[in-house]
Amino acid sequence: MQGLIQVMNARSIQVSDGTCRSPKGDGRTQMQAWIDFLTTDYGLMSLAVIVFMFVMLSYIGWYVAKHVKEDTERHDRLVREGKIAN
Repeated sequence: MQGLIQVMNARSIQVSDGTCRSPKGDGRTQMQAWIDFLTTDYGLMSLAVIVFMFVMLSYIGWYVAKHVKEDTERHDRLVREGKIAN
């Protein structure tokens, strides 16, 4: 139960002016989080890792799709030639 209370307290609170502020009352907004993300060294490294992961995901997806297509075509050709049974 204590863990659930901590999670609920850690969420951002929507205030009347439409911005999200930290529940700690330190005045930080989501905009400040974006500024930190795009301007600090740790934010830029995080961004680089996220971009790298998406690039790797795209490459692996392309690589697997290419090889599945090649293997399927080779299998279909061998079935047509009668070298293997379907």
